[in-house]
Amino acid sequence: MVNQVHLADAPAWGPRSQPLLADHRTDGFRFELLDTRNRVLRPLRGVSEFTAEFNLWSTIRSGGSCRYAGDEDIDWTRHRIRAYATVSGAGRSMEWPVGTFIVKAPRTEYTAATRQAPTLQLFDMMSRLQEQASTAVQWMGYKGTNVIDRLRYLLDRQNIAHSFEDNEALFGTNMSWPPATSYLRMVNDMLDVAQCFSATADPMGVIRGDPHRPPQYRGITAVFTDAGDGMPFLPELVHEADFYDVPNQMTVVTESDDPDVLPMRGTFLDRTSRFAWAATGRVVSALEENAPASATQAELDARAERRLRQKQQVSETFEVQHPTLPLALNDVVRLEWGGRDLSALAVVEGFTYSQEAGALSTTKLRRVVE
Repeated sequence: MVNQVHLADAPAWGPRSQPLLADHRTDGFRFELLDTRNRVLRPLRGVSEFTAEFNLWSTIRSGGSCRYAGDEDIDWTRHRIRAYATVSGAGRSMEWPVGTFIVKAPRTEYTAATRQAPTLQLFDMMSRLQEQASTAVQWMGYKGTNVIDRLRYLLDRQNIAHSFEDNEALFGTNMSWPPATSYLRMVNDMLDVAQCFSATADPMGVIRGDPHRPPQYRGITAVFTDAGDGMPFLPELVHEADFYDVPNQMTVVTESDDPDVLPMRGTFLDRTSRFAWAATGRVVSALEENAPASATQAELDARAERRLRQKQQVSETFEVQHPTLPLALNDVVRLEWGGRDLSALAVVEGFTYSQEAGALSTTKLRRVVE
């Protein structure tokens, strides 16, 4: 299954788009003003110096800044910004949503004679989950109830837009969160029980948490290449690798606030990859002690394998610069550089956008163990 929700309302990106990939193309951005329900009010003009950065390992996955010099004063506590990237060339054009952002901390500089356009700090919709908390009563996930249904109910109560695939995962035991627990913590805990990726906000401002599927079983979104169809990149890149301390054994242990509940553990030993004991001659162990108390033994064993594969994948990364294209965090891509005899399957860890004329995107890729 190919997850392309980030390409909503955008045309397919493939060989037919080749004229827009590099030469003779014009890049730009357009912006919309939204209300607090993410409903489009009107085009937003007067935005400049827009930049955005996406990072898979940040709590708030995306954010950035811009200047606003429009003709109207806007109450940013009641409005949001949505940005679109636009590309045109060879008589054709395409656009895609970059992100829907909450505005914080407008900063305006004054002198005796001038007033600069305010600088706006931008954060994606994950910011709302982090700030809001269940403050009135303890929140419960009851044994035997559907995890995703309970998660949807939590977000529906706050009118937070979301989209989660149906999932048969059930709470194995009662699961509770005390008052003042952030919605982000509760959402991610439930997604973890359902064996889904952590929550993320898509470019339209919708909260998602897709079922975990190994990169090898997901479709390839883009190919970075120095020849043929695909996305050209500058003939230079940054490669970082740290193989020595990569673990080949993972143990996860359940965590519970109930002293009468004994912890359970799941273990996975890698026997086949280049990091396995047979290849390295040693066992390098890793431990995680915050697995949900409701997890079954099979779920713990699967979690141990998943966590080990994740830790094995963070050891080798590439940074490439290229013309802007639609990407999402955790997308699967292929990097092919014939001039360096390099071929790698990778996932997207981060990337940038910039409104500066001629600016390229910088994308960080993490090699997948094939």
